[in-house]
Amino acid sequence: MEQVAGSRGFPLGHWVESHTSVRHNLALSGMRGALRSVPRLLQDPPAAEPEELRSALAHMHHVDADQVFLTHGGHEANFLALTFLLTMGTPALQPRTVRVDLPEYPPLLDIVRATGGRWVQNNPEADIWLLSNPNNPTGRSRSVHDLAAGRGSHTSVIVDEAFREFTGARSFAEAGVDRFWVTGTFTKVYGADEIRVGWLIPPPHATEAYGRFHAVAADRIAPHSVGSAMAILSSRTTVLREARGILTRNFRALEKLVPGTARTAGSFWFDQGLNGLPADRLQAAALRRSILVCSGEFFGDPTGVRVCLTRRTFPQDLEQYLAVREHFLSGPSSANRR
Repeated sequence: MEQVAGSRGFPLGHWVESHTSVRHNLALSGMRGALRSVPRLLQDPPAAEPEELRSALAHMHHVDADQVFLTHGGHEANFLALTFLLTMGTPALQPRTVRVDLPEYPPLLDIVRATGGRWVQNNPEADIWLLSNPNNPTGRSRSVHDLAAGRGSHTSVIVDEAFREFTGARSFAEAGVDRFWVTGTFTKVYGADEIRVGWLIPPPHATEAYGRFHAVAADRIAPHSVGSAMAILSSRTTVLREARGILTRNFRALEKLVPGTARTAGSFWFDQGLNGLPADRLQAAALRRSILVCSGEFFGDPTGVRVCLTRRTFPQDLEQYLAVREHFLSGPSSANRR
């Protein structure tokens, strides 16, 4: 599920949540509703303390427990990290620059605007760099070396790792780089949207100062949610095996139906055809056939369509999408649609 639903949600979230009755849903980037293990784990979660959950997440990321701060999801974690970095110390005379390169998950750019940062693209000297890794919607993943080399000497980097656990990639929190801020969530690979739990891991040198900010800015997580998160982590190996298994099977189906497509690090494929696609029109044409996909326009790139691989019905759903895509692009007026 994208972050929020309803008319007050951001456009991508509203698009996804207002079309849940479609027959072929290729717009859900998380595993909610696809996993069999997680609903069983959440039926009767044990009581647990926040300190236990922080310790478990710290162990998972190979950091100290005092570095882990609980939030109500990844979006809140990103917002808190950016707000802290924009307001810490003496306020600047000019708004601090925040790098967000497109295409990118739209709420990241939204929070830059909401918090008063000045948005820039592809600027290594920006004060703050905010990104999803793997990138949503392309699935491309950057290495620690890439991010360290692509930032100025004073740039703090907020890395949204919402999709990292779909692979075995290590967290950026393990890198020990003193300017990396890492966020995560239970809403993607774990499919546990309803428990509303995420986390933020600041670099060690900022832990104490951020802790004071967090105590004022953030509410505690509900005990039921803490226990539910612990129940999932207690069976993390089982849950990850199931989620990654579904994704692997679906990527194989994608590679079979669209030869030459390379597997990405996310739970989606950014379909750009051979030379780009008329994304908004293709999205609309698919919806008329009860197929839900997401135009790249939501992410700042109108030449592609995000297709998610999280449903067990993906092979059949993909066949339906590809049929619409082929008909749409080969129709008599296709040359005018580009």
